[in-house]
Amino acid sequence: MFIVNPAAGRGRCGHRWRAFLPQLAGARFAFEVHATTRPGEASEVARQAQRAGFERIVAVGGDGTLHEVVNGVAVGQGVVGVLPFGTGNDVARSLGLPRRADALFEMLADNRTVSLDLALVNGRRCLMAAGVGFDGDVVARIRQHPGIQRLGKFGYAAGACAALFAFRPQPARITVDDTSLFVPRAWMITIANCPYYAGGMRICPDARWHDGLLDVCVVADLDVGRFVRLFPLVFSGRHVRHHPYVTVLRGQRVCVQAAAAWPGHTDGESLVADGLRAEVMQGGVRLLAAVPDLVPRATKARADEERADEERIDEKRADKQMQGGGVP
Repeated sequence: MFIVNPAAGRGRCGHRWRAFLPQLAGARFAFEVHATTRPGEASEVARQAQRAGFERIVAVGGDGTLHEVVNGVAVGQGVVGVLPFGTGNDVARSLGLPRRADALFEMLADNRTVSLDLALVNGRRCLMAAGVGFDGDVVARIRQHPGIQRLGKFGYAAGACAALFAFRPQPARITVDDTSLFVPRAWMITIANCPYYAGGMRICPDARWHDGLLDVCVVADLDVGRFVRLFPLVFSGRHVRHHPYVTVLRGQRVCVQAAAAWPGHTDGESLVADGLRAEVMQGGVRLLAAVPDLVPRATKARADEERADEERIDEKRADKQMQGGGVP
């Protein structure tokens, strides 16, 4: 079953899906297609498809479409796939999935899977990251303003600029397993299951999908100017070096309690909450993926080269934005 979100990627998903269809002409597997028209529909269709006996359910769209599908299927049952035709595509980036249509078809036909952890956050399953604070405020502004959404990958930067001077840090307590941390002025607290989120930001560079742990990035106790200089470093992951402003914790259970309700997000979907409660679900989903450890060496080299190119671009972007002042 292919669940297609034509609106993903600012409407480009529909065009990319139609271009991909010829690849399926010679497919040796039967399939059906459902195109969604509203938020939440992908979860409903995935649930119904699994009950109808479909063993593989492929999300065609962005990370948001995949998030809905993962929350529709039963935990640990069946196989989920993704054709990354959205805007951010952070799941595909983190796993090193191919980009070309022929390589994506080979991945589907090959039928190899990898078992990935999930995060259960406030009762909802999360593949990538969840958080409260500044990044949640940015997500809310993007959702509220269609003009920002149309900017695609640049939408996050535009939302961040809009949120910067209106956002107010607040006290928060973060508990990770048996470790508790109180911060008087928390800017953002992000629980990550993989390195990337928000269209290529390496919020927790060392997060891994199969280690049975969640990584928590806490940015706190700094003024606006220092935050502005620090924030661009998230594209390369170098922000984690700037202790005491950035603290990274790791564990199986996470509780975040803020002084008041805060904007937040789970896999880019907006929410408002005064806290987050998360726990890792080891092996919570099986994903169709020719991950580098399982693919031929030549394919792995190409994937590594593409990721290296992306990281060099991120480094240049961060260095350019850092000109004129660094983070002490």
